[in-house]
Amino acid sequence: MARKEIEDNRVFNKYWKAPPGGLQPQECMKSLIKLIGVGDIDLSKYLIPKGSQREKFEWKCLNERDHSNPTFKVTYRSGTALVNFVVKMKPPNEKYEFHHRVNFEFEVLSCLYKAGIPVPKPWYSESRVGVIGTEFFIMEFVEGRVFNNPNLSELQGHERKKVYDSLAKVAAQIHNAVIPDALRELFRETNRFESTRDFWKWDIGNWSRNYSDYVSGPGNDATNHLMQRLKSTIPPLGKIGLIHRDFGFNNVVFDNKTFEVKAVVDWEMCCIGDTYADLAYLAMMFLPIDQLNIQNELKPLLNKMIIDGRVFGIPSEQEFFRSYSSSGGVCDAKVLLLGKASVCARFISIFQTAHKHKDKHESDFLRPHYPKVIQLLTEIGQRFLSTYH
Repeated sequence: MARKEIEDNRVFNKYWKAPPGGLQPQECMKSLIKLIGVGDIDLSKYLIPKGSQREKFEWKCLNERDHSNPTFKVTYRSGTALVNFVVKMKPPNEKYEFHHRVNFEFEVLSCLYKAGIPVPKPWYSESRVGVIGTEFFIMEFVEGRVFNNPNLSELQGHERKKVYDSLAKVAAQIHNAVIPDALRELFRETNRFESTRDFWKWDIGNWSRNYSDYVSGPGNDATNHLMQRLKSTIPPLGKIGLIHRDFGFNNVVFDNKTFEVKAVVDWEMCCIGDTYADLAYLAMMFLPIDQLNIQNELKPLLNKMIIDGRVFGIPSEQEFFRSYSSSGGVCDAKVLLLGKASVCARFISIFQTAHKHKDKHESDFLRPHYPKVIQLLTEIGQRFLSTYH
């Protein structure tokens, strides 16, 4: 999550569409603090009259992706009181309606927090659009580090090992978690449960259909062929459990000193499914970039997303998944190949959609290269399938 300080409220007001006579940002936050307190501190007694110079809200944007749920760190100062919290909102557009049910994510966090999964503590949820013009929820702000590059160049070798060991351990913890009945029922209500028995058919079908919907004309023959091969080579069902479906460094907060995972965030895509979906997503970091036919202009871009095997302290793919298995996870290298081919289809679909709509995508630095990246992912996906067979 790239942190970008907001000098004023212009970025925030892009999402804050208060209705006529509705509360403005400052007043709304003040009202909520009076209502619920914030965290373990009841700030209502610290609130002072409107307009006082001693009271201040500071906003920081925690993500810059237009089609992700707008997420803000809020620092509230009133006299000697100081507290940080996070406000997450449903975006103003409806294009990605399914993945932006913020109240769904709030309920997921509530269940996971009670079950002992490392997630931010959820505090308050508001489904009434009329309050600020959109749905939102409030949760604690978890202090720590979010790494934007899997090479962890800012760390020492022994620190890198701690980070990867902790990542593998938490992945296994999530996948082995006993799913509370309340969460199972929530998945049923939101149609995220019926995919369990035919998870890969459902998953691959979604990405393939999404790709086809956003291709102008017949599309790339090789990519079409990959999608067809995947649909006819459905991976065997592995271990069914809770899966995040966007589990990577950008959604994990690590302790500043111990490098243990403090929180996993952004659960808006989670469901009950095959845990190999998360594992395959993680495995894409370990692509052997030096063995791939990559055009020169793409190499420095992909180096931001793929591990350089020469970096001291970072495990190999085999070592990482051994660590995952030693923590109770289940991973078979051959099944993982099909999972990785499916992840290629997923990325192809996402890039094709963003290219068609010219959206601001999370990997914005790849935007000018989308067609070449799609071609590369097609070749990698075909290679995974050929190796499997």
